[in-house]
Amino acid sequence: MKNLLVGLAVASVLMSPFVISSSVLAWGDECEFTRDIERELSLSDSSLLTVVAGAGKLEIIGDAGRKTILIEAKLCAERESQLADMGVSSELKSDVTYVKTKFAKGLLWGTDSDGAYIDLTLHVPANAKLDVTDSSGKASVVRAASLVMVDSSGELLIEDIGGNVTVEDSSGSLRINRVNGNVSVTDSSGSIKVTYVAGNFTVEVDSSGSINAEYVKGNVLVRSDSSGSINAYKVGGDFTVVEDSSGGIEHKDVAGKVSVPD
Repeated sequence: MKNLLVGLAVASVLMSPFVISSSVLAWGDECEFTRDIERELSLSDSSLLTVVAGAGKLEIIGDAGRKTILIEAKLCAERESQLADMGVSSELKSDVTYVKTKFAKGLLWGTDSDGAYIDLTLHVPANAKLDVTDSSGKASVVRAASLVMVDSSGELLIEDIGGNVTVEDSSGSLRINRVNGNVSVTDSSGSIKVTYVAGNFTVEVDSSGSINAEYVKGNVLVRSDSSGSINAYKVGGDFTVVEDSSGGIEHKDVAGKVSVPD
């Protein structure tokens, strides 16, 4: 897998220590043991951030005027010993800040069988450049300078990105809205809906699921699509589909050239 970097450098590390609470009461329907983590990192304007998240929900929220990263996490496990080995780490390497979830027994991602997950919320500066790798669970990224993301499974929402967006998505629906740059997507399964893109929208490979592109000021290019419908509406540039195995292709209000398979 590509070595993806996300952007945000750190001026200093921990501003406040872990704030932890633990309980043996059920958290949700599956949780027997839980712990909450809250930690804040102080950042410089040139900081770089990389996020690696395992099983659980992931939210990244950009806040205007924020100069720090606020880490909030809820840890869930079936056994107390399992919970003790879980956490969220942060590290500074060569002007890059890494935030990673940690699971018991050295597992990076956690599995369905071990019953462990970490719901992670990050509040970051809105001008952050992000590089995100996410395993399973619902994920969202709202307000950032740019985004490179690899997502394995689960619904993914991306909104209000100031620059380019590159996504590799394995399964689950993908929605991208309001991007002031180019968007590039490689997708295995699940629907893709992209709206309000200031640059070009490119689908490198899509195995299954519908593709919908609306209000794209640049070109819309689908290089390879296996199955599922393709729809383009209000495109300021060209609309091109190079390869399409099955599924209908529809377009309306395309300002440039249209080139689709016969």
